[in-house]
Amino acid sequence: KNWFYTIAVQQVWSMLAGYGWYAVFAGVALFVLYQSFREQFEAALQKATALPAVSADEAKVKAARAAQMERFAQQSKANREAAEEARRAAALASLASGENDVY
Repeated sequence: KNWFYTIAVQQVWSMLAGYGWYAVFAGVALFVLYQSFREQFEAALQKATALPAVSADEAKVKAARAAQMERFAQQSKANREAAEEARRAAALASLASGENDVY
């Protein structure tokens, strides 16, 4: 099993010996290109990830929030009433079946 790793290391080493300067040149070229275009990259990233501008009137926002809270309150009340009705129905069913009779 060790011979495989030895051969692989030798192949990689020979490739680097033959083409290593190309890899170094490509790395340096990428670094130089990145340094020269870094500001454009950062501007493009900022533009791509920027949040849209908000143009809402404070009165409209408050009215929308009040309407939303009213809807939430109505839904919460409906949910509470439905849960209470379910508990009441379960209690009535329990009484009707005689489960809670103590004799």
